[in-house]
Amino acid sequence: MIGLLKKDFALLKSQLHFYLFPLIIMVGIFCVFTDGSALAAIPAFFGLMLSVNCFAYDEQSHFDKLAATMPVSHSGMVYARYLYGLLISVAAAVFATAATAVTMLVKKLPLDMAFLLIQMAAGIGVTLLIIAVFYPLVYKFGTQKSRLLVVVVILVPSFALPFLLNKLDESGVHLSFDFGGNPALLPILLVLLIAAGVAVSIACSLHVVRHREY
Repeated sequence: MIGLLKKDFALLKSQLHFYLFPLIIMVGIFCVFTDGSALAAIPAFFGLMLSVNCFAYDEQSHFDKLAATMPVSHSGMVYARYLYGLLISVAAAVFATAATAVTMLVKKLPLDMAFLLIQMAAGIGVTLLIIAVFYPLVYKFGTQKSRLLVVVVILVPSFALPFLLNKLDESGVHLSFDFGGNPALLPILLVLLIAAGVAVSIACSLHVVRHREY
């Protein structure tokens, strides 16, 4: 599995310069026109894009067929790709949080460490959820078809949920998450839900890969 990770990071290293310019532009815009909190979107964006590149490279080079002739297990290939996604998500979230902190210091805004930690955790969590949706689809349908499916799966709920919550609020229905007066239960529940989603995603990906014909 270490060798598979090295392959993915070697590809990342060879293509990283293509992402530096848009990344610098994106960070600059967010830092100038906002307080930096919008940088929380960076982990999800780059986590997805860098994962797409790895899958696309494997398809173009027919790496799966090569791996089928090597002493590499199907589960090892899947676990390595998910671990790669996790490492990319964490790295991007740390970068986004650091950029937010620098923006706050430059603009002489109060540095809220709790907010920064929440932003970093949220960036990792959202990226893992996107990965949990994307990976089984790309294993099943390939990168080209799965891109459209991911857009539908992610964007439709993203637009529908605020609309639904707004309608509920207008009609006098308010959602309350009290958890018996213990606010710490909410982040714990969210972590468990994300972990469960990733576990289900891994199981689905393993099922697809093990039944694939080469």
